[in-house]
Amino acid sequence: MAYTYPGTGPTVVGDSVQVSKFLNSPTLVQRRVNELANQRYVTDVLLAGRTPDVSGGAVQYQVDEDNFTVREPEPISPGGEYPLTPISEVAPAVAKIQKIGQDTIITDEKVKRSGLNEVDRGFNKLVNSNVRKTDSIGLSLIGSAVSASYGAAAPWDGTGDTPQVLRDILLAKAKVTELDKGYDPNVIVVNDEVFALLASDQQLAAFYAREDRSNPAYSGSFPIVGGLRVLPTNYLPAGAEAFIADTNFLGGIAFEDLGGNYQGSAATGVETKSIRDELNDQWRLRARRPLAHYITDPGAAIKLTGITA
Repeated sequence: MAYTYPGTGPTVVGDSVQVSKFLNSPTLVQRRVNELANQRYVTDVLLAGRTPDVSGGAVQYQVDEDNFTVREPEPISPGGEYPLTPISEVAPAVAKIQKIGQDTIITDEKVKRSGLNEVDRGFNKLVNSNVRKTDSIGLSLIGSAVSASYGAAAPWDGTGDTPQVLRDILLAKAKVTELDKGYDPNVIVVNDEVFALLASDQQLAAFYAREDRSNPAYSGSFPIVGGLRVLPTNYLPAGAEAFIADTNFLGGIAFEDLGGNYQGSAATGVETKSIRDELNDQWRLRARRPLAHYITDPGAAIKLTGITA
């Protein structure tokens, strides 16, 4: 018989000792939470600008102003004087950092009886709740800041005239590009109902490559339409069905490093901490995100209306 020296230590998989070791490792906890939170924040995609480490609890930013001078350029005769024109200025705006977070309790009894499954359930609920709250705040801000809208020619659900889904999308996109400010919309954000209408529209289906099994008829996903990445979300503000945006200009998110020995970074996901409560035989799991959403170019987005009857 072959022997190995030094011998490996005993391991206990799935019981409270192993779970407690996991919860005592901040790095492992943060890695697990990041796996759960990966690609869930829609506003992180929409508001691509980043202010990674603000101080003083607020971020100052410049709101879009007219790209043109107050007076038009004029023809100048040889030796003539160039006319002066004033340039409009907009006062900077301020967005206040909000610390979005909460705790949940995992008792030793739950750890003993359910093992890592109970911990995963706790983390999953913390992440889901943080995504819902954070995206709801960000999407509501976008909805209130964006005033431009484009009405669909007919409801996409087919309750009226024949839907013109692709034409509606491209015409709404054109309303943004024709502002001549360099905007080029690259995403369309929709609720789940509108996503279903998009993925099942018969006119759009006629444009799909017939032998391509990645199209929505097979995959159920709809990554691109009219050059726009489709982002479905449950957290659009009330009354909003869809909007198109240029994520390179629309706005950004500011983050503040508050310290406190948290793992992870709010700029890339949630910050986490697992706290042992010896007095009550339990673990306190915490997830938070100190951030502020801000809109710099509301003209970089447009709402689509009249999609559903």
